[in-house]
This record gives sequence, structure tokens and C-alpha cells, in this order.
Amino acid sequence: MKDSDLRVVSAEQLHARVTPKQATPFFVDKLTMLSHHLKRELEKSISAIQRFIIARDQAYLKQLSSVVIDQVIWAR
Repeated sequence: MKDSDLRVVSAEQLHARVTPKQATPFFVDKLTMLSHHLKRELEKSISAIQRFIIARDQAYLKQLSSVVIDQVIWAR
């Protein structure tokens, strides 16, 4: 990001009275718990929309977990 872009974003945040904050860390054990929860919810979901949303979230979490595992292996 260029300095001019950073100044624009900072000014916009100041005008909106928004303070930037750091992302909350996401741990592997919580990722596993969430994955199990979604699996249970998918088994008991009734409507097609519920199944679609849960399956979409599962796919995202599987992709996220593979990235996290790759980063952990790379860091070793």
C-alpha cells in the first residue's frame, strides 16, 4: 500500500470514528471444534438453504485448515 493510500484510509477511519484493530487469532483446536459442530448441524438440517450454507462454511473451513496446516509445516 502506498503512503498516499494509507493517508486516505487513515483519514477515512478518523472521519468515521473507527479505530483499526488487529484480527483475533484463530487456533487449530477451535477450527476442529467448529468443523465438528458444522458436521452435526449438516446432519440435522432440514431445508436446502440450511444445507447449502453449512456446506459452504464447511468448504471454507477445510480450505482454511489446509492453509493453516501448510503454514505450520512450513514454519518447522
